[in-house]
Amino acid sequence: MLTDRHIAEYHAKGFVVAEGIFAEQEISELRRVTDELIVEASALTSPTPTFELEPSHTPEQPAVRRIEMPHRHFDFFREFVRHPALIDSLRKLIGPDVRVHNSKINLKPGRIGSPVEWHQDWCFYPHTNDAFLTVGVFLDEITRSPSR
Repeated sequence: MLTDRHIAEYHAKGFVVAEGIFAEQEISELRRVTDELIVEASALTSPTPTFELEPSHTPEQPAVRRIEMPHRHFDFFREFVRHPALIDSLRKLIGPDVRVHNSKINLKPGRIGSPVEWHQDWCFYPHTNDAFLTVGVFLDEITRSPSR
């Protein structure tokens, strides 16, 4: 759960990294369900509204780039975006009115993938205020690059 230190860091920096929001078995289940979806998408020969593929993708050499709006297409993710620990954390940061606008699973397999250049999404958000945020849930361990 978020601590007072996390909340203060968010308000000071505009972002916060918090570990332990989800149990390891919950992350394992996220990985398992995501892996099943990747296997399903591997057989595709062209992208769909749900599955975005790398230009190099073939069923023989699958390269799935993104799963769009999983909370709208799959019951598991519909439930996950309502996880009590997630909702509690969001309410501590932005207040009681929490809703999902968008969701996606970005896949970054090693040695495959189109670059995502630095960009700004703000102009595409249909909001009249800035009481919203982006949540990232990492399914794999991440480390800082030694050069940064």
